Amino acid sequence: GIGCPGGVDANNAIFYGSEALVVGEINFKEELSKYNCEIHIDNDCNCAAIGEAYFNNYNDFLMITIERE
Repeated sequence: GIGCPGGVDANNAIFYGSEALVVGEINFKEELSKYNCEIHIDNDCNCAAIGEAYFNNYNDFLMITIERE
């Protein structure tokens, strides 16, 4: 997994970069297609919550994230 705050187009697996990681536009489906694996992209906060719930077997939990503008 790769996590970094920034803009994403989850439907097309495109990462647009951010102030923290200035990389320009990256299409992860194209870049990682040679590895023959499923590619999913989402906001880093959503992915962190999914990972916490999955790996810690939480049935109920609250995750609060703060975005700086």
